Amino acid sequence: MRVFCPSCQHAFAVPDGEAGKAVACPQCSHSFTAPQMYSMVPIETPAPPPPPAPPAPRPAEVAAAPVVPALEKSETPGQIHISLSRQFCEIVVLAAVPLLLILSFFRWDGAYPAGYPAYTQNAWQALGGGMSVDPVAEKELGLEKALSGKLRSSWWMLPYLMFLLVTLIVAWVGIAQRIKSLKLPGILLRALKYRPALLMAGAGLMMLFLLLQMSIGFGITNALELMVEERFQEERAQARTPEEIQRVEMKMGGELGSFGIRATIWLRIALALHVLLVLAVVGEAILTHRGNRPPPQLIVRW
Repeated sequence: MRVFCPSCQHAFAVPDGEAGKAVACPQCSHSFTAPQMYSMVPIETPAPPPPPAPPAPRPAEVAAAPVVPALEKSETPGQIHISLSRQFCEIVVLAAVPLLLILSFFRWDGAYPAGYPAYTQNAWQALGGGMSVDPVAEKELGLEKALSGKLRSSWWMLPYLMFLLVTLIVAWVGIAQRIKSLKLPGILLRALKYRPALLMAGAGLMMLFLLLQMSIGFGITNALELMVEERFQEERAQARTPEEIQRVEMKMGGELGSFGIRATIWLRIALALHVLLVLAVVGEAILTHRGNRPPPQLIVRW
């Protein structure tokens, strides 16, 4: 270590072993005591005192303590991850299109007096101008002959059913291609390149044509309305005052309402399936365009 002479302020080196002993300055020969070596001594931190024990509850307090459910004691928040995958959209498409084809053979529209299916139509009957007749209702009402002469084809069903069949083929041709033992025609293999676009066009046009047909009414609905108008045509022509016209129109509405004309639950299910199909087709196209990027996720936390 180095020390300074207190007399002449000369700095010189002293062995560490001479610390605390008398040394002489080589410059002025002044004798003085070398300082002690500095060393760091660890400071021990005393341990904190233990927390005081809670006072023991009295018997009355124990009996009155509420029981807390186990779920409320959990402090870890829960969460659900919902991923939209391309495979899921493809499954929805593959399931929705055949279901729509099956539903096209169910009753979609008709007359339901007192809730009974008296005169009904499915999609194919609406296209061909046919109907299904309940024998009990026909025996009571006897409208089959009158309705048959007024039934007209629901022409929007023609492109609807055509696009339904084409969309079914396009949706399932990809699955058929994966079967190695099955050889597909060249035109179908070439169509696979445009599968997302063809599915979007087919699903969108099908829904459009169905909505158009529902807006103008199916054949059996229009036939019943025309039949009621013909029954009251003469009485309507003789009405002169607004009050008389109102009475005639109320009679027409009452008779038309007695038939219970309505769209069935099967038509509503078909419409809901169309919405689901359009969403699934759009989702499949978007996820295909994303490539290998992670699919979008919806995270619900609580």
